[in-house]
Amino acid sequence: MDAGPNPRPQDLLMYFVRLAEEQPGVEQWSEGAALTRRWIALVEGGGVTETQVTALLDDLARRPNPGSGWLDLWLRVRYWASQQGFDLGTRLTNPWAR
Repeated sequence: MDAGPNPRPQDLLMYFVRLAEEQPGVEQWSEGAALTRRWIALVEGGGVTETQVTALLDDLARRPNPGSGWLDLWLRVRYWASQQGFDLGTRLTNPWAR
């Protein structure tokens, strides 16, 4: 997974959905799928506000001890949001870096 110049939310949705199906008792996978669907709705819906974008990033950052899929999702959303011209302020730094 790469947060490069063409971040595709559908790729990550397939990742989280597959893991949710394989491990239905692990909440982080279904939560990842739900947050990815929110991102897809923003990408496809048009008229996105900075408030919606920062709320999504804040919700992603609330995940304790995320794995690489969550980090990739956060990186892609952050990249996409910055490409849209949103002021992300403190959300530009990795929320899990300690």
